[in-house]
Amino acid sequence: MAPKTEVDKPERSPTVILFAETRGFTGMSDMLDPGVVLARVAEFVKLITKAIEEYEGAVVNILSDTVMATFTGQDDAQHAVAAAQEIQSGFAALATILATTRYASPDCNACGDRSLVRSSWANSPFSR
Repeated sequence: MAPKTEVDKPERSPTVILFAETRGFTGMSDMLDPGVVLARVAEFVKLITKAIEEYEGAVVNILSDTVMATFTGQDDAQHAVAAAQEIQSGFAALATILATTRYASPDCNACGDRSLVRSSWANSPFSR
């Protein structure tokens, strides 16, 4: 058997994982026309993707109204928190748009007293 090269060796890398979703999405999607729902999800995903990429994160998965992103490298936790704060700020404008589509209580799982960043803080300065 050939010896492992540097490329073959697994490497541990601290990673912060961020999840964002729209609270009440199922209720909203039940009440609205599918075209409206798709448009609102597209706006939400665009907002989140912009913030994640601005802070050097990568969108890993999008499932309906839920986005999963990772932040790796130096300052990963700070970048994830900054992206979460930007998403919270940007969602206020989006919530106004959602309210005009007969959905009375738009909210983001990132907003208010809920935390957007649910993450693995292993090997992060914030894990202590």
